Amino acid sequence: MTHKTLLNASNTLYIDFESNKAGELFLVGFDGGSGYTTWILHEELRGWAEGKGFRFATLDDVLDLVCQYKTIVAYSTIEKTVLNRIASERGRVLPTEIAYLNARKIVVSWANKTRPVELHELPPLGKWTSPFIRPKKHALVWMSRLIGEQPPKTHGFGVVTKRIGQVRKGLAAKSGQFEQLTRHQKVQAAKVITHNRFDVEAMRKLVTVALNERPTLFTRYLATLAER
Repeated sequence: MTHKTLLNASNTLYIDFESNKAGELFLVGFDGGSGYTTWILHEELRGWAEGKGFRFATLDDVLDLVCQYKTIVAYSTIEKTVLNRIASERGRVLPTEIAYLNARKIVVSWANKTRPVELHELPPLGKWTSPFIRPKKHALVWMSRLIGEQPPKTHGFGVVTKRIGQVRKGLAAKSGQFEQLTRHQKVQAAKVITHNRFDVEAMRKLVTVALNERPTLFTRYLATLAER
C-alpha cells in the first residue's frame, strides 16, 4: 500500500462513533468518499432519524459498510475495539485484509516533525463547561487548528453524551416524535451532528495533509482491523 492508495477516497473510510461509557452506540458519522454521512444507531433515537431524514441503521449495516473498504481510519483505537466487539456479538468475522489506521498517531508524529513551533504555540481552546472536561493536547479538536480548521463554537468537547441524553429523554416523552421536541432539545440534536461532522471532516483533512507532507509515515502505524 502507498499513501496515494490510502488517500484514495474510494478505498478509505473515516469513521467516528458517538457513544457513552456504558458502551451504548448512538450514532456513527463517516466519510467513505462521498462526503459526510450520519447514521442513527440507537432504537430510542429512531425518531431523530425519521424527523431529520437520517438513515436508521443496524450494527450489521455498519459492519457491512466497513467491509466495503480497504482501510478504516479513526482518531483513536476506540472504533477498532467497537467494530471488533459488535462483530463478535453477531458471530461475524472481520476480513483480515482490512487495515486500520489510528489517525491520532499519524497526526501527532507529523506535527512534531513539521509543525513543532506552531504546535507548541497553539493557544488554549476557549471556555469549557468544566476544568475537568477540556481537550487535551493532541486531541483532534486541538490539532485541527494546525491546518486552519477551527472547531465551531458549539463543538461541545466532552458534552456530546449529555446532549444526546437530552434528545433521548425528549423523544421518550413525546412518543418518538422529533417535531414535538422543545426548541432546546432540537438545538442539542443539531449540535451533536455539527460536532460529529467536524470531527470526521477535520480528521480526513489532517490525515491528507500529514501524508502528503510525509508520505511514508502511515507505514509505522498501519495495523489490521481484525483483532487476533
